[in-house]
Amino acid sequence: MKKLIMMVAAVGMLCLAACDSKPTQKAQKESTEIVDTAFQNKVAGEYRSYDSKRTLVLTADGKVSSKGFKTDYTSWQLAAKPVGNMADIFLVRQGIEAPVKDKGTVDLKEGIVTTKDESFRKSNPKLSE
Repeated sequence: MKKLIMMVAAVGMLCLAACDSKPTQKAQKESTEIVDTAFQNKVAGEYRSYDSKRTLVLTADGKVSSKGFKTDYTSWQLAAKPVGNMADIFLVRQGIEAPVKDKGTVDLKEGIVTTKDESFRKSNPKLSE
């Protein structure tokens, strides 16, 4: 009986040790950033709110300077491949622990960036035909 109890205890400890071990290599999330330089060059420019109190300046290299916002945006990136003259974008701002991505859209035909239910119109839109 003692042998049986010792054997069960040994097998139980072996099972617990095997279940508790963690894999040595974890699968890392790959950051897939969509890049379309031709579209980014067309989007680049200064966008102003209706009352001209807030301004977004998007550059072709993915940087943003913003004026009149509570938080400053630092960069922008495409959320999906552009379809025609429209694309979904992320405006990135610094969060407490990690960067925060605010979703927005770009309409090249109209020269408008929309984010957080507010539209910004390009200062001198070059309407593509």
